[in-house]
Amino acid sequence: DPLMVGGDGLIDWTEGSTYYYSLTRLQVDGQIEIKGKVIDVTGIGWMDHQWMETIAEKGWQWFSIQLDDKTDIICWNIVNLDGTVESRDLTMMLANGSIYHTTDIELEATDSWKSPDTGETYGTTWTLLEPKHDVDLEIRARFPEQEIILLKEMPQYTWQIWEGGTTVSGEIGGSAVSGNGYSELVPRIMDQG
Repeated sequence: DPLMVGGDGLIDWTEGSTYYYSLTRLQVDGQIEIKGKVIDVTGIGWMDHQWMETIAEKGWQWFSIQLDDKTDIICWNIVNLDGTVESRDLTMMLANGSIYHTTDIELEATDSWKSPDTGETYGTTWTLLEPKHDVDLEIRARFPEQEIILLKEMPQYTWQIWEGGTTVSGEIGGSAVSGNGYSELVPRIMDQG
């Protein structure tokens, strides 16, 4: 079943609204070739589909989470150009397919990595707290050095993001959970160098 972000697939996002859903438990199989050796792989994947008419020059700290109890979570902070958090959002799909949405969360970095290339600082360990379902999770980057610098050849348009895999552990409703995730940290949409 799709995770209808916001509960019904329509959410407020920066300067307007956006339609947004995720397919959180896609079957993945294939092969990866590394240094001439072919390795068979299987797993679960996550696909997002989001569309909107306009987007503001803001940033975000976005996380997808797949837990071993079959709970799936998508959450984020929208951040202003000065780094302050403008809004927060969480949608959770429980193992039974029910969907819960709230903006009453805390999503804070507890450790960070500073890029030697751009000087940008990115959170690499995060805490996610949500009171109604007693969510208390730690989200930890698998590797800190995952900055992507876009459009380097055009300095007036150069901007950077951080994307990478995470491990997740903690509790929901007093029960221990763990899993995997992915994060996308975008300080701003465009840095007009």
